[in-house]
Amino acid sequence: MNEMTIRLDKNGAAAVPGGQLLLGYAGNRGNYRLRIEQRGEWKGLTVCAHWHTPGASAAQLVENGVLEVPAAVTAVPGAGCITFEGSDGSRTVTSADVRCKVCANSGTAEGALPAPATSAWEALVRLLGAGGISAEEKQALLAVLRLLAAGNDAAMTAYARLEALWSAPQPPKENVFAVLGRAILGKMSLGRNE
Repeated sequence: MNEMTIRLDKNGAAAVPGGQLLLGYAGNRGNYRLRIEQRGEWKGLTVCAHWHTPGASAAQLVENGVLEVPAAVTAVPGAGCITFEGSDGSRTVTSADVRCKVCANSGTAEGALPAPATSAWEALVRLLGAGGISAEEKQALLAVLRLLAAGNDAAMTAYARLEALWSAPQPPKENVFAVLGRAILGKMSLGRNE
């Protein structure tokens, strides 16, 4: 496993040794882990990485300071970037682009793309499935979901329903995970507006 560090610092600075992430060659998967250091205004924020590469346009939550590079990112050669966004429910910080590159090779199999990594949606369901979350955690989660739903009318409608569900004195019988799914599935699957 290759580990690299990205430092998120004040004024949206995002620093990586060497100036860009070199993610090997097309077809690599499960081989890269990013350690995300949150400094200054980034401390305590829930951080989401937005990949913009030839192989993927995806949003991925940073979990415990670690970001596993999705297989879709290294499936296709080319240059791209990651942009980080952090929120605590009351403020949002975005980073400068972190340049990344996947080098070309002759390939090893025709038409076979690697399986995608665990989606941010699956990670969120796993996190919430472990038990209830506090009111403070709900507010932080709603802030991230609001950011992810921006520009997607269906996701924003589902977000509003979830916000109402969590702020109601006696929640309706609607399944929270179904509401979460409608709220963010469009953005987190591959970052598409559906």
